[in-house]
Amino acid sequence: MINEKKLIDYFRHMRHDWLNDVQLVKGYLSLGKYHEVDRVIDQIITKAKNESKLSNLQVPVLTTYIMTYNWLDHHLHLSFQVIGKNDFDISKHDRKMLQAIKKTLRQFDKNVLEYKDNRMFLTLDVSQKKPILIFDFTGEIENVKVIENWIHSSEMYGLVRFVEHYINETKANVVLELE
Repeated sequence: MINEKKLIDYFRHMRHDWLNDVQLVKGYLSLGKYHEVDRVIDQIITKAKNESKLSNLQVPVLTTYIMTYNWLDHHLHLSFQVIGKNDFDISKHDRKMLQAIKKTLRQFDKNVLEYKDNRMFLTLDVSQKKPILIFDFTGEIENVKVIENWIHSSEMYGLVRFVEHYINETKANVVLELE
């Protein structure tokens, strides 16, 4: 059953995002910065294509979380892409991927400096039976050691396998494979 209040809130956020994009295009047009207009339009198209790919994965819980993440109060801005042809049914991994992504984003969100330009780019590689989650962070991490300790802790055992990671005060890359 559809919750009408949540649906209206969803439309409100979508409209806000679209108006921001349109205002950027309009502003660059008025300044005669046509290369910037092209760049913003390309970003809008890429974002729409990635949202479409994510929606077509048949992972509704994960899709909802990722597509609404930036609407809530976080110290990170999340962008994402989906790569691979999705030749495998990954719907059975919906909640497992959600847990892994939530836990990883939560660790970074808790350990970055507030009010800085903290960005997380999530790549969902669905080209294999076991999806790969790649987290690329840029921004300012307040406590690298806390995230390092979390990576080596047992919180994610049985959920994912850490394939590789790199982390310093301004950049991080964490690659996870679902188990």
